[in-house]
Amino acid sequence: MRVETEDPLPDRSDEIYRRHFIRPDGTFVGNIEAIYRECDDPWLQTTDAKRSALKRIILLQLAELPVRRVLDIGCGNGAFADLMRREAGAEVLGMDVSATAIAQARERYPECRFEVASAAEVGRFADFRPTALCMCGVTWWILEIFRDVLVMLKRHFAGGLLFHMMTFYAPGKQRYGTEHFTNLEELLPYFAEMTVLETFEHKLYKEDLWIRALLIARI
Repeated sequence: MRVETEDPLPDRSDEIYRRHFIRPDGTFVGNIEAIYRECDDPWLQTTDAKRSALKRIILLQLAELPVRRVLDIGCGNGAFADLMRREAGAEVLGMDVSATAIAQARERYPECRFEVASAAEVGRFADFRPTALCMCGVTWWILEIFRDVLVMLKRHFAGGLLFHMMTFYAPGKQRYGTEHFTNLEELLPYFAEMTVLETFEHKLYKEDLWIRALLIARI
């Protein structure tokens, strides 16, 4: 399903991303800690949590679950975790590899629980018994272990609902990870061991044809 809304707010932190995320030549740097130290609100998470059309879909579907216990993988500064708590009535545990991001999240949103952990450590939180898991904007950071992470989700959280969201960039703009996938259709085979329930696409920056995609699956 295609979703049409206004373009996101402009992000003024491109130079920080070029130095610490992906360089213009496509070299992956992946220094998430530096980004959180140098940027007040990376990827405009605080405003995006409220404006994103696809995150609104996540909130609506969460609110319909009889038990709303969410593991937010790659929670960043915690803005969306707190929105899930407030608007969907969820108990949320957020995890992120950045200690700076987690420190910010704990200070801003004390009603949620936040832990420093990489996606490779997701099995640590099996005892939390989440009924839903979120992976929003984390996939490009974990490409080399992405399949392994999905296997761990299947091992530790079978039966849970997975909300997976990522952005596919305009042709010619993406120079990293294209050997893995460049669009939603190419992403789908990675979820062959799960039951894909719905997919949504939201076109961003109409002149550049960036696509933000949401995949909802039963683990």
